[in-house]
Amino acid sequence: MAASTPRPKASSTQVVLPYCAPGSEPTSVPAGSIIWDETNNRIRVKKADGTWSSYLTREASDFSSFTQKATPTPADSILIEDAADGGAKKRIVISALGLASVSSWSDVHAPPATAHVDDEEFNGTTLSSTIKFFRQDTAALVTPTAGVDLWTVVGTNATVRAQQGFRTGWLSMQPFDFNGGSVASAIHMFKALSTPTTNMMMAVRMTRSAKQTVFRDGNTTFYLAADNGAGVPDINNRVVVALSFNPATNLTLTALSVAAGVVTTVATRNLANAYYSGQYDSYALVKRGTTYHFYAGGAGDWEWLGSAANALTVAHVGFQPGVDVGGVAPHTVHHIDYIRRRDDGNLP
Repeated sequence: MAASTPRPKASSTQVVLPYCAPGSEPTSVPAGSIIWDETNNRIRVKKADGTWSSYLTREASDFSSFTQKATPTPADSILIEDAADGGAKKRIVISALGLASVSSWSDVHAPPATAHVDDEEFNGTTLSSTIKFFRQDTAALVTPTAGVDLWTVVGTNATVRAQQGFRTGWLSMQPFDFNGGSVASAIHMFKALSTPTTNMMMAVRMTRSAKQTVFRDGNTTFYLAADNGAGVPDINNRVVVALSFNPATNLTLTALSVAAGVVTTVATRNLANAYYSGQYDSYALVKRGTTYHFYAGGAGDWEWLGSAANALTVAHVGFQPGVDVGGVAPHTVHHIDYIRRRDDGNLP
């Protein structure tokens, strides 16, 4: 420290030292002693345990003295001054900003150069042998009746048509012949996943063809689920993005976490049809340890809906295309373009 620089007055138990390089501080000075670290533009104060703490000044490039984290995660903190609270210093977590990492999202709408074993592109007119169906109420597998490119999945009170030739590169599904049953007897499409990782993402792009007056096929759901012990998804242990129609509220987008049958609503968005049609055609579920993040997006933009803790062991990705409520035709047709998985280290 230059001789002309004023120094704070030292107390009887405090020593103000000239500049000392980090690691060369004297050990004999008492707690509360202060030094100036000119190398890193910071003040260092000796603590009662003998270690030295660092404090930033208002000098330029103060932040550059911190170790840089190359791959931020949603749980990382950012310091802010809260404009709504008089500029009080607070912290926020990255996930609250609803940002998505480039490496995970930028290429999710393009066929990957190397597909993940859990990806489904629905090309051709042959339904993949890895795609299966089951009834929600009985959890029993249902074997489709195959035609040339049309499969009829028949349950007791719910039936679904599935077809890949109707729209090239898409799997189309349509519920019909509900016959007065309940949503509990709905048909689910699912695929067993390979060994899950601590961090993973499953994304789906899907649309639907319907008139507002007949879009009442219950919840259209996309989910990750545990196994029920019999090789099918456990609907009582899963994380879900669901879309439903109600004439009073139009479309409702909901993020749900289900643990041991207890349903927790993570987020709800009530959407006008026009807004939904232009904004949301893609959905993603991101697993980071035991925390799941819910996303909806379209045209390259994604909205973070929220997150929830759930200890489920992911075993399946599933899709439930609603049910034919009331037997009113024409019934909604649900189209799935792809299901894709990412295990990047830089997930959103």
